[in-house]
Amino acid sequence: MILLDIGFRTTADKRAAFLAVMEEMVAGSRAEAGCLTYRLTAAIDDPLTFHLLELWKDEPSYLAHRDGPTLTRLRAPLAQCSAVFRYERSNGAMAPYTPPEGQ
Repeated sequence: MILLDIGFRTTADKRAAFLAVMEEMVAGSRAEAGCLTYRLTAAIDDPLTFHLLELWKDEPSYLAHRDGPTLTRLRAPLAQCSAVFRYERSNGAMAPYTPPEGQ
């Protein structure tokens, strides 16, 4: 699996444009083969900070998304209304966290 955790910042005057672009991005990406999760959330304490969590079945699915029509079409509009401040990518088998006994 491929996991991406991306942080975006926007400005008050570009927030509506950012949300419109992301609405299209989320809908288009969720329809792509191999997309397991594609979720945008707003930071609790900052209405101009957002977090995008993507989970792809495998590397070919992620690469098809990265080079596909949705992201290709929306990349420039997204850059006009936001900036990425964090980009983390992980791969491999994923399992839920299990806390140690007694915690």
